[in-house]
Amino acid sequence: MKVFGVASKAEAIAYNGNPIDNLIPLVENHVPILHIYGNADDVVPWKENTGVLAKRYRQMGGDITLIGKPGCDHHPHGLSDPVPVVDFILRHTVLNRMDKV
Repeated sequence: MKVFGVASKAEAIAYNGNPIDNLIPLVENHVPILHIYGNADDVVPWKENTGVLAKRYRQMGGDITLIGKPGCDHHPHGLSDPVPVVDFILRHTVLNRMDKV
């Protein structure tokens, strides 16, 4: 908060210039989101970050896939097994989407 000149957590939450407050273009353009997170992350807590994003995105009709890593903190990022990420990408490729049209 100090780096961004925000005096309180409430002020940070009230600021409407965050990317999480600008999801409509992503939904309108059918951009799927994949988020991998550690459910024990205390740097960027899941509930007040990804949890809010996921709820808003789904309410707007967006497609978001969440992969939680039990007991994992903020690091390491990613997964030891890349298959779920590859599967997500393949599910959302142009060729795969054209088959459904």
